[in-house]
Amino acid sequence: MTDTEIKTIESNIGYVFNDKKLLVDALTHSSYLNEHRGNTVSYDRLEFLGDSILDFIVAEELYFVLKKDEGEMTTMRARIVSKTPLAEAVDELGLLPYMRIGRGARQDVVYSVKTKSDLFESVLAAIYIDCGRNMDKPREFVQKHIKRSLSLRDFKSTLQVYVQKNFTGKCPVYQDIERSESGKPYFCSEVYVNGELKGKGHGLSKKAAEQMAAMNALKAFGIMR
Repeated sequence: MTDTEIKTIESNIGYVFNDKKLLVDALTHSSYLNEHRGNTVSYDRLEFLGDSILDFIVAEELYFVLKKDEGEMTTMRARIVSKTPLAEAVDELGLLPYMRIGRGARQDVVYSVKTKSDLFESVLAAIYIDCGRNMDKPREFVQKHIKRSLSLRDFKSTLQVYVQKNFTGKCPVYQDIERSESGKPYFCSEVYVNGELKGKGHGLSKKAAEQMAAMNALKAFGIMR
C-alpha cells in the first residue's frame, strides 16, 4: 500500500494514523495472507475488538441520549450495529478498493456484506489502539460514519411512538415551508402535538427540517436532554 493510498484513506475516514501499519492490517483480508507468505496479520483480531468497541459506543449513546428501557435499547442497538448499515458506511467511505484481498477470493469478498461490516469494525479498532486506547476518536468515527443508521437519530419515529402512547388517537402534525437561500432550497418545519407547537427545525431538505423539529419536541417533552 503506497503512502498516497494511505493518505487518501485517512482523509476519507477523518483520522491520521501514527502507526500506519495498524491501518494496513485493518485492511488486510485473511485470503491475502495465503498468497503473500511474508504477511502474517489480517484484520480478524482487530475486527474482534472493534465489534465490542462498537457495541459499547452505541450502548453509551442510547443510554445517555434517550430515556429508553433495557429492552428498547437492546433492540435499537442490534439494528444499529447490524451488518447492513456498517457495510453501507464502508461503501460511502470508499474503503473496499484499498482492501488487500487474495486474488482467488476477490470476487466473493467484494460483494460480501459481512466482509464490509467486519472491515468497519477492524478500522474502528485500529483507531482505538492508535490513539492510545482513548474512546474519543473511535466515538467520533462511529457517530460521523453510521449516523444515518442510528435509530436514535430517527427523532420522528421516536416522537410518533411517544405521542401515540401518551395522547390517545393523536399524531404529530408537521407544517413545512420551503424557502430559498443563495439560490438553493431551504426548509423550515414546525411540529404540533394536540394542536400545540412543540418544536421547530430547519435544514436543506424537508426530511432534515422535520427531524430537527421532532428532536426539539422530544426535548420539550423531557424525552431527550
